[in-house]
Amino acid sequence: MSVFTISPPTDIEKISSVNYSDKESLKAIGLKLWHTLEVDKTFTQAYETNGKEVLSIVIESENTQTQQLPWELLYHERFGFLATNANFTLSRAIPNVPPSVTPLEKTPLRVLFFSTLPDDLTQDERLAVENEQVAVLESLLPAIKKGTVELQIPNDGRFESLKHHIEKFRPHLVFLSGHSDYYEGKGYFLFEDKRGFKTHIDEEKLTTAFINSKVECVVLSSCQSAQGNEQTLNSGLARALAFKGITHVIGMSDSIYDLAGATFAKHFVEALANQKSVVVALQRGREAISKLEGVVSTHWFLPLLFSQNIAKPLIDWSFEPHPPSREMTLQKLNQLVFPRLFIGRRKEFREFYNRLYDNQLKKLLIFGEGGMGKSALVGHFALKLRSEGYKVFDYSLKNEDKLGWKKFLYTIKVSLKRDAKSDFKEIREDYKEDPYFEAKMIIELLLNEYPKVVFVFDNLESIQNETTKELEDTTLKAWIEVLSQTDDVVLLMTSRWQLPDCREYIHLIKPLKADFLHYIALQNIDFSEKSKIDKIPS
Repeated sequence: MSVFTISPPTDIEKISSVNYSDKESLKAIGLKLWHTLEVDKTFTQAYETNGKEVLSIVIESENTQTQQLPWELLYHERFGFLATNANFTLSRAIPNVPPSVTPLEKTPLRVLFFSTLPDDLTQDERLAVENEQVAVLESLLPAIKKGTVELQIPNDGRFESLKHHIEKFRPHLVFLSGHSDYYEGKGYFLFEDKRGFKTHIDEEKLTTAFINSKVECVVLSSCQSAQGNEQTLNSGLARALAFKGITHVIGMSDSIYDLAGATFAKHFVEALANQKSVVVALQRGREAISKLEGVVSTHWFLPLLFSQNIAKPLIDWSFEPHPPSREMTLQKLNQLVFPRLFIGRRKEFREFYNRLYDNQLKKLLIFGEGGMGKSALVGHFALKLRSEGYKVFDYSLKNEDKLGWKKFLYTIKVSLKRDAKSDFKEIREDYKEDPYFEAKMIIELLLNEYPKVVFVFDNLESIQNETTKELEDTTLKAWIEVLSQTDDVVLLMTSRWQLPDCREYIHLIKPLKADFLHYIALQNIDFSEKSKIDKIPS
């Protein structure tokens, strides 16, 4: 790769505003910027001696006002807009910023797609995050199937979750999709708090998530993420990350339409998966945006790249790939068995967390058709409650095990202290004909030892009347009634049908297209043909 580095003069007139929708206006700005550089002759020589190789143009400056100029608009009379011409690449560099010295790994390219979508955004602020996820997944499916790329898409958008996944997954590429702002001399990214409401994380705190990481490239797929002030060179999200040693940082110089962002993401990651350099992948993404119809096609120049070493790849590709296994490992509570890996259902998890943290989680039914993942979802809810200090007991009717209820009661018994075990035995003997009172007394025993208790009843359709949907098992019906009236107890249930008079529920429907694609990618299912993917409903 040949490099043509340009160090612009520092007295270039400031460009106050850009009309994004007027191509002629963009061309005029690009021509003006090109003529101020006065490099036409040397540039032409570099291009002609370069042959068929891509010529990489690097705008290098440590002047903050110069860095603020829209260099991606550079226009050449012969080649047109340089940032969309396949014969070139265009990026920026900041002198004297130490480049990353992290050795390249001979492993699959690990991609973390992390999105945030707080609940308290206005309707106008809502982003089509799922469309961007689908675009990335569709592009990466062939590489994931071959074993050259690994992908993670977390369910929540908390800053603590970002740090966790960077530490545990050790990604080489992080896609950070959501909202960002720039005001009062700082850049901010909007994450979610534990209830799903927006919380602003400033540029300084954001960089702490990447300390001692394997991350070579960060893509800030958010409006104004590349903005900064004219006094401080490391101001703004993108430049702050570049100054912290991230080799390649891509940000958006202004507001960008959802369609443009998704189109860029699709072609950018597709090129990376095909072992193209970051600058070439960036050029492909810009070119794809420019071919869109309507006003959005003029947003191609908004993605800009700060790179301290454009030749550095994200990984060493000289490894032998191994396709992912189709084996889905399972985990178990007591009787409930469910997949260890859970994908998607972001909306349902949010609803659960909101009820939990608002102290409104009392009784919750998850119902829907078979195969929707009800047992898996309730299992992961139970694990979350266990991590919050709850004691969890579960009973599953899935396999119609005649000993299932006895096993459930035995699990309660062995969790009690010695004296309470004797009381438990007496209760079982004295009130075996009165399941309501038996349940009440046993639950009181538990609450004497555990401050918070969770009960999970899975696959209740096994004991529901097909017509009325009423529970026909008197014992379990009594337990559910008692638990519904007891403080410090959470009751989680699943069924194919809704229970009569149950007002707290989550109706589980078909998963999002992005969640489905993520699932089949991790299972190495042959679903990489575009004709098949297009048939999946969004």
